[in-house]
Order: sequence, then structure tokens, then C-alpha cells
Amino acid sequence: GLGHLDAIMDASEEELVAVDGVGPIIARSVHEFFLSEANRAVVEKLRAAGYHAAVWGQRTYNGVAILARVEPVEVKKGIDDGVDDLQARLIAARVGPLRVISAYVPNGAEVGTDKWAYKLDWMKRLRAWLDATFAPREPFLLCGDFNVAPEARDVCDPQAWAASVLFHEQARAALQHVVAFGLRDTLRLHT
Repeated sequence: GLGHLDAIMDASEEELVAVDGVGPIIARSVHEFFLSEANRAVVEKLRAAGYHAAVWGQRTYNGVAILARVEPVEVKKGIDDGVDDLQARLIAARVGPLRVISAYVPNGAEVGTDKWAYKLDWMKRLRAWLDATFAPREPFLLCGDFNVAPEARDVCDPQAWAASVLFHEQARAALQHVVAFGLRDTLRLHT
């Protein structure tokens, strides 16, 4: 593999496709992303500020990253459960002594659609991955965009939002199933 951000930034599409698990669509997207001087400048500004990055993204769609002052190691991309899912929705790495996970839960588009089913299934897969990967008392940080408003106080009009993919009862139950692993919502500790 290419292993280091500099190598990825300078790689050709052919070099990217040669990396195990990277197909031509992802290779083209990554290559085009780093052709942009604006995107390269952002990377350099972050480096100048002392940050290291673990990144997995798709052009114009999904993407997750971990930025840290300590270089992320043991980087894993995706939910390692045997499902052929190339959407860039989860990245995990060890940052110092802590395991950090950045997740981008699918939006679900509209209740009853294939995208809705994918969202609910993805959250089940996330919980199963947590069960297989971590002990409930093992310290780790799971953060990101969960695309679920867990409580009525998180939306302006709960009744109007009840059928929404962001506040639907099934979405809230799926998120609660993930949280039931033993997670604590750190925002709620302060609100």
C-alpha cells in the first residue's frame, strides 16, 4: 500500500488502483482531489499547525477523518465485517493510548427506501463491530455525524419530525442500540 499521506497525494490513478481494496472509482476520486491546489493547501496548513491526519474519503460524497497532534497509527477503514461496502463512513486509529473512531452514519434519504434500510443496517453493523472489537470498559472515542436526533429536545417540532429519517422512531432505536454498548454521550454530560 501507499501508507503515508505524501505518497497518496502524489500517486497516479494506476498506483492507487494497485492498493488492495481500492477500485478505479475511488482511485480516480482520490487522484482528482489531490490535483486541486486548494485541497493540497488545506493539508499543508494542517501540517504546519502540527496536525497529522488519517483520512478516508470519496469525492463529493462520504468521508471521514481523524486529525490529531500525535500521528494516528493502526488505521482501519470501514466496518471490518466481511460486507462489501466501499462507502467511506468509518475510520479508526490509535492516537497515543486511545482508540479513536470517526463515523458518518448514512442519512437514509426517505423512510421506506433502500437508503433507509442501508442506514438501519449500517447502524446494526456498527454495533456488531463494536461488540467484536472492544470490551465495554475499554476506553475509546466514537465521534462523527450520526444523522439521528436522539431526543425531542434535539428538534424544533418533534411531531413534525417524527416521520423524518433523522428523528424516526426506528432511527432513534438503532442509535440507542449502538449507545447501549456502554457509550456515553459527552454532549449530554454538559447539557
